[in-house]
Amino acid sequence: MKKLIGVLLLLVFASASFAQGLDSIGLISNVSADKVQLKWLPSNYKTWVEGINNGYMIERTEVKAVNGKWVIVQKETLTAEPLKPWSSERITEEAKTNRDVENAKIVIATRIMEENAKPATSLSATSELQSQKDYLHVISLLGSLLKNKSSEAMGLYYEDKTAITGKIYFYEVTLNNAKKIKARTVVNTGVPEVLPKVLGFDYKNTDKSVELYWIQPKYSGYFAYNIYRSTSKGGTFEKVNKDPYIGEVAITADEKRIRYIDSFPEMNKTYYYKVQAINGFEKLSPFTEVLTVKSYAFLSAAPTITSSFSPDNSAIELEWIVPPADVESITSFSVWTANEPLGPMTKVNTKPIDGKIYKYVDQTPGKAVFNYYRVCSYGYFKDSICSLVKEGFLVDSIPPAPPTIVTGICDTNGVVTLHWKKSKEKDIYGYRVYRTFYKHHEPIRRTDTTIFDTTFVETVDLKAGWKKMYYAVVAVDQVYNASYISPYFEVPLPDKIPPINGIFTNYEATYSGILLEWKPSPSKDVKYTYIYKKSEFDFQWVPVAKLTGTDALQRTKLRDTLTQSNVWYEYRLVVEDSSGLQSKDEQRLRIQQPEKDPFPVVTNLRAVMSRENKMVKLSWDFNKPAKGFKIMRSQNGAQVETYEFVAGTKREYYDTWLTTNTEYSYAIIAELPDGRISVMSTVIKVKY
Repeated sequence: MKKLIGVLLLLVFASASFAQGLDSIGLISNVSADKVQLKWLPSNYKTWVEGINNGYMIERTEVKAVNGKWVIVQKETLTAEPLKPWSSERITEEAKTNRDVENAKIVIATRIMEENAKPATSLSATSELQSQKDYLHVISLLGSLLKNKSSEAMGLYYEDKTAITGKIYFYEVTLNNAKKIKARTVVNTGVPEVLPKVLGFDYKNTDKSVELYWIQPKYSGYFAYNIYRSTSKGGTFEKVNKDPYIGEVAITADEKRIRYIDSFPEMNKTYYYKVQAINGFEKLSPFTEVLTVKSYAFLSAAPTITSSFSPDNSAIELEWIVPPADVESITSFSVWTANEPLGPMTKVNTKPIDGKIYKYVDQTPGKAVFNYYRVCSYGYFKDSICSLVKEGFLVDSIPPAPPTIVTGICDTNGVVTLHWKKSKEKDIYGYRVYRTFYKHHEPIRRTDTTIFDTTFVETVDLKAGWKKMYYAVVAVDQVYNASYISPYFEVPLPDKIPPINGIFTNYEATYSGILLEWKPSPSKDVKYTYIYKKSEFDFQWVPVAKLTGTDALQRTKLRDTLTQSNVWYEYRLVVEDSSGLQSKDEQRLRIQQPEKDPFPVVTNLRAVMSRENKMVKLSWDFNKPAKGFKIMRSQNGAQVETYEFVAGTKREYYDTWLTTNTEYSYAIIAELPDGRISVMSTVIKVKY
């Protein structure tokens, strides 16, 4: 539950002032033509309840940059009294006619629980009560993010309709309690919010489903998505997800590939998909491009040769069947033959056999008395599965029934013992044992010859990393007619191999904390991934994160915001598998947290236009070391966008790509050596 709270807050408040896990609140804003919207979320149940009871005060400070420093122009309180949730009666009444208020009923439930709260009498009762509180808190977060009206009813939303376009404001939301917990954000009303389009929308087919994936833009504020599907590109699209899709638990605030798996309603049919993102203010992004997806299924099992007989003691007629689930997924067949059961096989048919035809007549002249056949099926994904070998004698015969495996076990030394029932047929010659690691793959024969006992013993390598194996048995009669393969018997293998550790691949020390990046462990049975840290003043390692589930297998980034300026920190990574074995190899990182200064700014931006030299000269001031400067430009009043990058040693730039009688707007953003970026400078305009 706490993990889900953290993920929701991290998704929406990636760039806000927020300390996860502490008594704090996160704050975001949205700029539109006539107002500035504010929304905030408490980090835990305790802080949320204090907000319900005490409310919040909102202050707005107008600031401007003078000589590289922020100067306060005007400070004012926007709320005459603490902003609190609506009364329970008002929430109940308005929810009858406005479904957007429905989620705010969680406030009523919380008030009732707080009023009837009694001291817990045991540790289990305390844990149960905390779980209930965490659940109410999570529901409040989701309700606030989904609907502005619900957020307003819960006292977590404010619209500033007195903001003046072109101003820079510093908003501060304060919890009206003894601690006076604050959340802050900076808003430039001269730069309206533009929702970025979701990029990188693509797919890959999986068995009977499609895996859609796309990139979540950095700092987009998107916390959920809607996925739409249609049976025609220009037709009506229907939403696939019932509720807004939050995504995998492994999502972080940085760029991350989001995945969604949709099961096809029908196989062998064309579908069309598109995706739209939702931010924390009910704003919808533009739709992605439309993807065209053909629904196919992987082949699930091999064909079974049901008949192989000679009607004239010359040709051999083969017939086979396929699983019903594979009928629409098979494109073609091929038939292979050999004179020995284990001999090299050659293809009989010169042209592919249609996927709807289940018979073939081998009329090859000079055929031997004993022939062995195999039929292979081919799917739309270029996948193929081949049947077991079937005898095709020039004398008709009836195969025995498949055996039934009774027991199969592997001990800690890797010794596998398999036992099956003795066949009832009187002409049984012996048995052949097969093994595979995957049920849908062709099995490998484990007996070099036909064995006569009903017990099979072999030793397997437990260090190979396999968790289980599948065994099957085929009965053979005295004229070498083989039965159908028996049902697979699953044999679990003991785990003795510790998992491979993850590897740190990158880090970034910024004013907001230290971002760690790593490559997850390639081991398939990872249950936990631990990240520990130790400062230069500590003697013991302390846990930063314990990742489980898909987080342990797929998450690759973590931002540690609980750091202090100019202090060195060490980090290490450890993984643990489902058997409790921990990785042995260990990698450590030593990183220094730079000064936490959130507001560097480029100042005194100047422009000189020269038509004679066909250029505009830009110059500026910046009193900190810089890695580079981002030149922003637009034409005829449009919003400025990234135009060029220059080195951090530069303080001037010559723009020569110009068109006469055009008004150009310029601004500068600095990139610092520690990875931070400055606030965008004042925008200036030049008529060329």
